[in-house]
Amino acid sequence: MSILKKIKNIKQALLNVYNINNILKMNKNLIINELAYNTIFNNFKDKILNSNELGITTEKYLENDVIISLTSYGKRIHDVCLAIESLMQQTIKPNKIILWLADNEFTLENIPQTLKNLQKRGLTIEFCEDIKSYKKLIPTLIKYPDDVIITIDDDILYPYDMVENLLNSYKENPKLIHFCRGHRMKILNNVLLSYSKWDWSIKDFEIDKLNFPTTGGGTLFPPNSLHPDVTDKNTFMSLAPYADDVWFKAMSLLQGTLSKKSFTRSAKGEDYVYINSEIQVETSLWNNINNLKNDEQIRAVFEKYDIYGLLK
Repeated sequence: MSILKKIKNIKQALLNVYNINNILKMNKNLIINELAYNTIFNNFKDKILNSNELGITTEKYLENDVIISLTSYGKRIHDVCLAIESLMQQTIKPNKIILWLADNEFTLENIPQTLKNLQKRGLTIEFCEDIKSYKKLIPTLIKYPDDVIITIDDDILYPYDMVENLLNSYKENPKLIHFCRGHRMKILNNVLLSYSKWDWSIKDFEIDKLNFPTTGGGTLFPPNSLHPDVTDKNTFMSLAPYADDVWFKAMSLLQGTLSKKSFTRSAKGEDYVYINSEIQVETSLWNNINNLKNDEQIRAVFEKYDIYGLLK
């Protein structure tokens, strides 16, 4: 990573992820450095190890509970506590934070102590069969079908008001799916273009059937916003085992639910900061391989449910 890129990420961490005035009392002209960057992470780690403050609330913002749902796997399990801490320090705390783990990989006995600490502050840890990235949403949809669900990834620090911004967007239009980051599918001559040719990380707030939320960036799903087939494990694992966002997009269109970008400081919706650069390198390599399969999985799902017809 270049020095300029690293400084940009550090600045983003300070300004977007956490209220820096509460940490360092820094002025806007101060040069951001490695010490400041580490302060953010050390603050989170200190909270994880020593805080008794609840990270969830019983306060009702809506008729339904607000649930944050995520999953983790492999070596990521050791850093997911940081992502969860960024959720526990939100300006509007969720009613539940659920971490879904594969029951063939983890038990309550072999999870890191950091997660056991977070359980005392409100984190719920549940176990399910390994349905890959679908674990971030499907089990929660099944267990809490009437609640508002926000999906996130396990390797990201989220801005301290992400939940607030998503809920504000939802309250303005509760019939839509609301996302922080998303793409826009592109159609030319009535043909859906390849995934690589879509408009990535859109900046506008248009309500468009071609909007394609990326659920790891922070996406809010209202109750009943997805077609009942969304929980059909055999079908989604057969057609799109590595493309959960494709499946969720298809299920939203089948249900007649459109989507809209919510407020983010970054025009592209990338307010977040990645936690572990080594894991990100591995993930990027995997994504490069997986992106080659995206068109194949899109085609499989869209043909089965005639999604192409819904895009016209």
